[in-house]
Amino acid sequence: MNKRFVFGILLACVSAVTSPTAAMAQPQSGDGDSSVGLEAECPDNNNLRDWQLAPAGRIQGAVASGGAAIEWLGGADQTSPGQALTYTFEIKIAGYYVIYLRKLVPGGSGFLHVDFSAGWKMTTEKLNRFVWELAVNHTDGEPVRAYFAVRTHALKISGGSAGRGVLDKIQLQLVGTPPPSGTGEPAQNCKAKFVWEAECYDNQDQAGDGVKVGTFEIEHDTSASNNYLVEASDGNENMDLLPTTTAPSLDDTSALLYRATIEITGTYTVMLRFRAPNGGTQIGPENDSLWIVVYGQNGSILVSALYNNTYTHGIWMWDQAYNTRESPRKPLEFIAQAGDEITVAVWKREDGSQLDKIIMQKISGTESSAELENIPGFGPVADNVCQITR
Repeated sequence: MNKRFVFGILLACVSAVTSPTAAMAQPQSGDGDSSVGLEAECPDNNNLRDWQLAPAGRIQGAVASGGAAIEWLGGADQTSPGQALTYTFEIKIAGYYVIYLRKLVPGGSGFLHVDFSAGWKMTTEKLNRFVWELAVNHTDGEPVRAYFAVRTHALKISGGSAGRGVLDKIQLQLVGTPPPSGTGEPAQNCKAKFVWEAECYDNQDQAGDGVKVGTFEIEHDTSASNNYLVEASDGNENMDLLPTTTAPSLDDTSALLYRATIEITGTYTVMLRFRAPNGGTQIGPENDSLWIVVYGQNGSILVSALYNNTYTHGIWMWDQAYNTRESPRKPLEFIAQAGDEITVAVWKREDGSQLDKIIMQKISGTESSAELENIPGFGPVADNVCQITR
């Protein structure tokens, strides 16, 4: 007897276009690409009882995009309220789209059914590796397609019937363009870059006066993003010892803390918009270094570094954080898993050192520091923009 694994897919606010006028519509150029990638493990809603991140044993060595996939647990069927995965996405080139799913259904024989829009289905035999499948009409075998305007849309996926299956990625593809290959296009929905204003650290001084009680102060500067920066306070330099225990708490006043939840498994690095006011000349009073520590789950240290920038020449520059204690200096990189709670901590080393902005981003490992540091101006808009009260 064959088991069955079912996905139901509904497009909110959109249905397939059947009118003669609409059917003649041609794709219109927009500002984006002709495909939309969505990581299945990163829905807008979460904590659904009938879904979970697929355990490594279920993926069975298959290479998942982003290092993770989502598994249907075979609970309530697709009519169960509140159990549909919801994904919002942006269409930037209007036209007819088809849908591909990158999935596997481990072990045994059976079928995968996909409902798209008005009850269309595709059927695929079970496989033990991730494959891309085009959704087709189960009655005539024709590809399912729908017309999308340039705007935000919503996609809902719900499971049904018995058995389990693993969904890795969803890709909507403009008709007439090549199908996905490998792990597909970069996903719109899994966040792989976190951007922080330095002065908007998570452990803000509760006094609300915009000045940290401890080792850093917030300074107004129109050359800084958000018009503010953090500067290591005068005196009590911490030149020798980097903290080697667990992550500091939110009320710690000796480090600036920036927290994020990883959405996509991979290797990450940290970029700094940094300035040494004296030019980082190694002559006279120096103000060109910080301690950087990245903490993982349960406060364990993932990586730490003595960041020493001696070549800013008194101007702002984007720089990949690195450990000066290693020769040649080693970029600050670490591996994080989807769902990990990460804390980036910035500790004072030399007074006067200035920090404007931080980027923590996923990398492929093939980028050079020069490529990573090619960030114009203030860089991307920060996730934590705050209003400083003086």
